[in-house]
Amino acid sequence: MIINSPDGSDRIDIVYTWVNGTDAAYAAIRNSWAEKYGVTVSPERDRDDLELLRYSLRSLEKYLPWAGNIYIVTARPQAPPWLNLAGNKTKLKLVHHDEIFTNQDALPTFNSFAIEHNLHRISGLSRYFIYMNDDYFLGRKMKKSDFITAAGKIRLYLEKDITPAAQEKENIRDPYGRIVANTNSYLDRYCGKGRRRHFRHGPLLIDKELLEEGDPEVLQSTTNRFRSDTDIAFDYAYCHRILSRPDGKAVAVALWQVYLHTVFHMINNDFVSQQKKLRWIRRLRPKFYCLNDDMGTKPDSRVVRMISEFLESCYPQKSRFEK
Repeated sequence: MIINSPDGSDRIDIVYTWVNGTDAAYAAIRNSWAEKYGVTVSPERDRDDLELLRYSLRSLEKYLPWAGNIYIVTARPQAPPWLNLAGNKTKLKLVHHDEIFTNQDALPTFNSFAIEHNLHRISGLSRYFIYMNDDYFLGRKMKKSDFITAAGKIRLYLEKDITPAAQEKENIRDPYGRIVANTNSYLDRYCGKGRRRHFRHGPLLIDKELLEEGDPEVLQSTTNRFRSDTDIAFDYAYCHRILSRPDGKAVAVALWQVYLHTVFHMINNDFVSQQKKLRWIRRLRPKFYCLNDDMGTKPDSRVVRMISEFLESCYPQKSRFEK
């Protein structure tokens, strides 16, 4: 398998998006803009009580030793207080939104989709990079072949569930569901009409050369400061655009492999169910899994403690990215 980066190497960089919504200065700015736009802020979107990024980086160091540079994209001047940015040995760099947005008038932004559509503009980023959220974790050793085949086809982890069609958008109550339906409207025009499957939340290999530059709908989406029904969901759109290409640049992973090797889990305040799910994840040891915060405005302290203890037990070794 040959992967050519712009510099001629086979380096594959890692890109994280992260903000700390509980930081007082950041929260004041976000809340001010939310009031101006009449938007209700969900604390689940950006709080950092569990320090998930710390453990995600530990999992990355343990199970993805071949990773190239690591970039953490965040709002200026934020940085995790535990992060080690000293020296070049860590290969870790902090990138702020104003360094990658060509439209500075769109900042500050609190819309993850807007940020994701600009990640490929990170200076020095390798042609191929793996996009990670801070709530993604690796559960065992991963090879480049888990992301791309020997023939150079990007492997896409899609779920069995079919997403809502474009015409269903107005009848959907879930905000994310409406965004997916809107994205399907966009995909129908570029890829032909059809029903599509959800992307499994987890690490995604991006080829910068397969991204669509200058698309007016995408550009409009990047100006939304908060999530909006007019957004184009980055990872979902990327997966289905490259999957529909006639040159065969991507392939969908078999469903049995998706459900055997990956887990998407919503963390809620039901202590017993969370306990069972974490035990199952520990036994399964998936290649990657997502622990998505769905604990509402008042997280159960017992669940928070249990998640923290689970992550500490899975990744007890401090990474070189920590002070």
